[in-house]
Amino acid sequence: MNLQFIGDALDHWKGSVFEALQQSNLLLDFQVDAMASDAEAWCENDHVLYAKLLRIHRHQIVPHKHTLNSNRNLYFGEVPIDGDLFLDPDTGFQTGRVKDPTQYLTPAELFSLLR
Repeated sequence: MNLQFIGDALDHWKGSVFEALQQSNLLLDFQVDAMASDAEAWCENDHVLYAKLLRIHRHQIVPHKHTLNSNRNLYFGEVPIDGDLFLDPDTGFQTGRVKDPTQYLTPAELFSLLR
């Protein structure tokens, strides 16, 4: 997620899906990791807006002390391993060489989280 795109149509679609899944009790301890590639630019109001758009509570957004830019291993070590999780990278999965790796989730990182 990047502040430049907060509030785009995809956020509204994600919010609709999350709302329906939560209302149907199909998610357990649901949390969202924004994977903010520009985390240093986010303020509390941005987190609140992001939660509102995704139709979740603010406390459901995974808090981080580390950033994707600093140390990805420490960053992903902060992700909870219990419950259901949605990862929201800027672009998606990194399947080859990319200009800005902070915008992607690697298959190895996903595999590690699935353990």
